[in-house]
Amino acid sequence: RVLGRGRGLAARPQQGLRSQWLGKPVAPLPMAAGLTSRSATVEASEGDMSPAPMPPPPDMPNLNLLLNAGVMITIAAVLISKILTVDMDMWRGWTLSEVLLRIPVDNWNGYLGVLHEEPIFVKACTSLSVYVIGDVVSQILAGDGVEDLDRQRIARSGAAGFFGHGPLSHFWYMLCDGAFEKLGLTAWWSVFPKVGVDQILWGPCWNACYVVLLGIMQREKLSDIWERVVTTARPLIVTGLKLWVPTHMVTYGLIPQENRLLWVDAVEIIWCVILATTAASAAAGTEEPADGSNGDGEPALQGGSLDGRAWSS
Repeated sequence: RVLGRGRGLAARPQQGLRSQWLGKPVAPLPMAAGLTSRSATVEASEGDMSPAPMPPPPDMPNLNLLLNAGVMITIAAVLISKILTVDMDMWRGWTLSEVLLRIPVDNWNGYLGVLHEEPIFVKACTSLSVYVIGDVVSQILAGDGVEDLDRQRIARSGAAGFFGHGPLSHFWYMLCDGAFEKLGLTAWWSVFPKVGVDQILWGPCWNACYVVLLGIMQREKLSDIWERVVTTARPLIVTGLKLWVPTHMVTYGLIPQENRLLWVDAVEIIWCVILATTAASAAAGTEEPADGSNGDGEPALQGGSLDGRAWSS
């Protein structure tokens, strides 16, 4: 009986606890609440499977701009250093004013000395430089930036000047002066027939040679090259009369024969721009699309005009 009472007393608190637990709702444990919120977050994230936006890539340097600018700066630096240091071996004891005064004189004398030793090569290099400068200026005037310069086109124009204009001009001036001397036409008024012969024979001949050389270097068909020669003949002759008639009055009247190409090449920079732009317009016109443009949205050569974007020779 004693044991029964003890068991009854021990059972009462357990029943009270049991009834207390059963009668009242039990609040969720804090850990369970944390797990519940985490699971909800995971389920929400699994519902949205779209990838996160990637950050924009960093701007890459323009390789064409770096290359073209690097080549131009290097060539300019070499030329300027050669011109300024022509008397570097004799500078000792000279003042700055003496150095600056001797730079143009000694460069000119050095040019004449090399011209006397290698006339054809020097004139070829002179024309190469002029045609490169002229083509670069032509592309820039057409709206191209430094990064858009066509290096292959520039190289072809330079090759046309080196292999074509320089050597051919050397022999032309010798032939022209020799022919007029044999005819006894050496008076001051012989300048006028020389200019006329130059514009009738040499001018159109070289314009055609320029277009042909560029077409050959591009491996074009002979029919396309001939079509371009015919297309560019009239505009170049008409434009050339405006530029070269007054220029050659000085060429044949005042400039010695050995220095004529240098004078002509100084003016040739302007003519190279006209020549390259006209040939470019003709090339755009030969491949003219249906809308009348040259494929780049620019007007093509029509009616012998000089409008149009510069041709990628």
